Parts: sequence; structure tokens; C-alpha cells
Amino acid sequence: MKNFQKVLAICLISILFVACSSDDSTTPEEENEQEEMNTENVFEGDVILINQAEVDAFVLNNYTEVNGSLQIGENIFNEPNNIDNISGFLTLTKVTGDFKFLNNRVANLNGFNNLQSINGSVEIAYNNELIEINALSNLTLVGGDFFISSQELINFDGLSGLTEIPGNFRLGYILGLPKLTNIQGLSNLVIVGNLEISGTQLVNLSGLDNITQTIGSVLITENDALINVEGLNNLTDIGVDLYIRNNPILEQINSFSNVEKIGRTLTIDSNPGLENINGLASINFVGVGVIIENNESLLEWGEAFQFAENLGNMDIRDNALTTLGGFENVTNVNFITIIGNENLTTISGFNNLMTIDSQITIKENHSLESITAFSAINSIVKNLIIFDSQIQNLDFIASLQNIGELIWINDNTALSDFCGLNTLIIDNGYSGSYDIRRNAYNPTQQDILNGNCSQ
Repeated sequence: MKNFQKVLAICLISILFVACSSDDSTTPEEENEQEEMNTENVFEGDVILINQAEVDAFVLNNYTEVNGSLQIGENIFNEPNNIDNISGFLTLTKVTGDFKFLNNRVANLNGFNNLQSINGSVEIAYNNELIEINALSNLTLVGGDFFISSQELINFDGLSGLTEIPGNFRLGYILGLPKLTNIQGLSNLVIVGNLEISGTQLVNLSGLDNITQTIGSVLITENDALINVEGLNNLTDIGVDLYIRNNPILEQINSFSNVEKIGRTLTIDSNPGLENINGLASINFVGVGVIIENNESLLEWGEAFQFAENLGNMDIRDNALTTLGGFENVTNVNFITIIGNENLTTISGFNNLMTIDSQITIKENHSLESITAFSAINSIVKNLIIFDSQIQNLDFIASLQNIGELIWINDNTALSDFCGLNTLIIDNGYSGSYDIRRNAYNPTQQDILNGNCSQ
């Protein structure tokens, strides 16, 4: 009997010890919070909370899910809302609609630490005191767009749980991200819809290293400190547009070296520090067109487009290029426009291109002396326009058999040899519009038919 009492006493002491240990590790408040999170409590419908009193009243219900959209604050441009405490949202794990956090007085998003999924879009904007968003580290699903801008935000460390943003991912839209210097928090992203990076202080794009494709476009604009695009090295496919504009000290874009396809348009415009575009060497397809303009330090074309077969429309104007060449695999172009490249002396390449589906325009390249490109071309569906150059002959179009509408060759003060038009006029009886004026020699069609193609 005494042995049984001893055993019973030991068991009771053990139970008390375990209970006391449990009490020491978890406070009653934490136990209540965990119990509330484990119990689903769903708000049905959309929620708009525009002041602190409305926030405080809503969070008293300890909702775990909003089956609809949640908006905190409102989109106004003067005084911020008086919302400065969002800690009561700790039980919230899911929003099935959109999530908007607008114009509030908070330095962080503490309170949304347990938010895991937003089935709609996210907009975090006009929160000029927002410094970090680390509280979103448990967020693994965004079903739509993600728009974010803030005057004080310095990094995206809170977005490390996201692997895909299927809609528009706009970093710095409207008010920019003027203090953003680090996007390492995006290192798990693999696929995005549209990627827009605007108004940041990023030096490079390190942190986007795992993105392999965009369903839509890549837009990189107005980033005052951006030197290169390092971080996009694994990007191979851009579904719609690649648009690089107004990045004042951007020097090179070599990290696009694995991009092979651009679904619609490539635009590189007004990047005054850009020295070369060798990073475009692997591109073999551009669906609609290429626009390279107003890049005042762009001296060399380099290896860009060396494998390209289809480039759509080409517009190359107002750059610092001295030579333009390559394009040896290009077989399909709608129109080619080369305008206002003051230092350009030579155009070569395009020697497998046989047909221009619209027109060639080469004008106001005041230093242009030599065109050896287009040696295989036999048809221009619409127009040939050559203005204001220093070329001396038209030998580069000696194979040309057809121009659909117009020959317009004016103001080329050194041009005295038009024998490159012999095949077109003598052998094929050109009948379109013919405007030859203010060149060193200005033969009529009859002059060429009579054998007087040069002077």
C-alpha cells in the first residue's frame, strides 16, 4: 500500500510539473489568439475602412478571412488618413478579393503577419511613412496585380514567399519608390505578368534572378541610379514588350543576353549613358518592331540581333552610332527607318533580306557616306526614301526589281551615280512616282533608260 501511495505521489508531481512548464511558455493571450486563428471566422462581403475608429471596430471580431475585398484607407492626395494602428488584424489569413492599403500613417504592416493569400490584386500606395513590409512574409499567393509605391520604402524583404504574380507587378507606379535600393526579397519570383520598375534608386536588378519569363511586358523607366540590369540574367521570353526609357546613367543591358523572344515591341529610348546594346545578341524574334532612339552615348551596335530572323518594324533614330551593321539572318521586316543619327557613316548587313513589306526611309544622317546593306533585296512593297546624306551611289539596291509606290531621293549633295536603279527602271519598267531632286546629279527616268545613270 505504501508503494502505491509513493507511485501516485510521483505521478501527481509529474503532472503538476508539466502543467507548470506549459503555463510558463504560453501566455493566456497567446493561447486565445491561437485558438481564434484555428477557428474560421469569415466576413462575407467587401470591407472599406477609412479611419482608425472603423479599423478598431472591425478587428474586434477577430476575422480569419474576408470573402471579398479589403480596403484600408482611401486614395486622397492631401492629408493622410488617421489610421496608425493595424495590429488587430493578426487573425486574418485570407482575402478572396482585392487588398488595398492607401494613404495611412504606419511605418510597417505589422498586424498582417499571418496573411497568407490574396486571391485578387494588391495595391499599397500613398503611405508616405511606410518603411518596410516584412510583416507580409507569410504571403504566398497573389492572384492578380501587385502595385506598390512609397516615399520611404527601402526593400521588399517581406515578399520572399511569392513565387508568381500573374498580373501586373508595378514597382514604383504613380509616386515611385525613391528610397528603394534593394529588391532581394523578390528572389523567389519565377513568373510575373507585366514587370514595371519605375522611379527607384536601384543600382541593378539583383533579386529578380529566378524570373525566366513574363507573360506580358518588362518596363524599366526613370530609375536615376540604375547602372545595369543585372538580375534578369535568366529571363528568356518576354510575352509582349521590352521598354527601357529615361534611365540617365544606365550603361549596358548585358543581362538580357538570354532573351530570345519578344512578343511585340522592343523600345530603348532616351538613356543618355547607354554605350552598347550587346545584351540583345540572342534575340531571334520580335513580333511587331524595334525602336532604338535618343540614346546619345550609343556608339556601337555590336552583336545585337545577330541571330534575329523577324524584327517587324525597325526604327533607329537620333543615336550616336557611327556604324550600323549585322542583321545577317533577318529575312522579314515591314519597314526600316534610319533617321537623324548624326555620326553614322556606314550602313551594312541585311544581306539575306529579299523583301521589305512596306518601305525604307534613310534620312537626315548627315555623315552617312556608305550603304552596302540590302544586297539581296528585290522588292519594296511601298516606298524608297533617301534624304540628306553624303552617299555617292545607289549600288546597294542594284538587285531591286520592284517598288510599289514611290522613289523619293532628295538633298544628297554627293550622290551622282544612280546606276543602282538600272534593274528596276530598264529591266522592269518602273511606273510609280519618281522624285529625284537636289542631289549632285538628278537624272530623269528617261536619262536612265538612255544609259545616262551617272555623271
